[in-house]
Amino acid sequence: MLFLDPSSIVHLMVDRKLRSACEQFLYRDIYVAGHPNRAIRLLKTFVLRPDLALLVQRLSIGLEWCLPGAENRYHIPHLLQPDGIAALSFAKNIRFLGLLRVDWLSNPSFAHICEMVSQMELSSLAVDEHYSTDPNMEVMMSNLRSALLSQPKLEDLSLAFHSDKAALLDKIEVQVPDVPGLNRYRGDVRFAKAFLNAATKLSLLDLYFHYEDPLHILLRENWNGNGIKALFIRTRFADVRDWVVFGGFLACFPNIESLTLLSVDWYYGGLDPLYFEDVAPQLHVLPRLRKLEVRNVFSKHMAHPGPTPEAVLIFKKHSPTLERFVDTNERQWVYMPCDGDGGNFVPRVECQLVERQRFTGTDLPAPK
Repeated sequence: MLFLDPSSIVHLMVDRKLRSACEQFLYRDIYVAGHPNRAIRLLKTFVLRPDLALLVQRLSIGLEWCLPGAENRYHIPHLLQPDGIAALSFAKNIRFLGLLRVDWLSNPSFAHICEMVSQMELSSLAVDEHYSTDPNMEVMMSNLRSALLSQPKLEDLSLAFHSDKAALLDKIEVQVPDVPGLNRYRGDVRFAKAFLNAATKLSLLDLYFHYEDPLHILLRENWNGNGIKALFIRTRFADVRDWVVFGGFLACFPNIESLTLLSVDWYYGGLDPLYFEDVAPQLHVLPRLRKLEVRNVFSKHMAHPGPTPEAVLIFKKHSPTLERFVDTNERQWVYMPCDGDGGNFVPRVECQLVERQRFTGTDLPAPK
């Protein structure tokens, strides 16, 4: 795999033949969230070069520049007025779509976005609906239901909601339609249960835990989790009040082969073996577990030596089927049998994982 610095791309674009070859890859997967001027320039390119728009297969784009009143902060070219978002309709081959930094489901003024999404053929949809503190829940659920019904080939769904009101949870449980092809769900744990019942092919859950009193009740409920093969949990380890209850929640997913526990404690540089001792005894409820990750989301910003082999071994003692472990420094360990010592294992670092990094540089100047 070849990694290029973004500043070097301009040199590849000088030659016409190279430019044509590069465009096939440069426009295939685009991420312009948090860079409004880049997003505006991209949509302007779609209008001027519809052939490039057809190359886009994955797009995550921030739409904060189209909010009411935003025209005073961003320069929208005449080419994109009065509805710049309509330029997305040129990208007819998008299969992964993330519309970010705007509440397009709950805001009636963005009905045209809902209509445009309904005409796409998506396999993945990311909804970023957490900027409004008082969303119109009736509109939100109606549009979410319509969006799901319009995407029979949807395999991957990501939902980010700001509202934690019980009314939203009630509506989502009642109004979520069957999503027969859905394989992966990412979002708040409180809304996951509805999709377990609506998606018979669901095999991966990527859940965010906000540890509040209602969550403890939710964790004690029965979940229809027999079909889940991979479970990803993001939470503040320091907020877990009862690891036994947490283990009871894991027991609802007995066929898990891969479990990732990602701590979002900013102040916690590494992951003290104390948490290992909390997590490890809960693994006995997962008889098919083969891979475990226990990491800190901010570890790459902090210097920490990572766990010792002795600390890593504790997971194997509680999970005999475990084959690999990934630590907070993204080192993958493998449990190797000891020569001449039947039944015992020694953990060894197998490789250093490399995470794909999105470009998060500065925004471009406003388009002319």
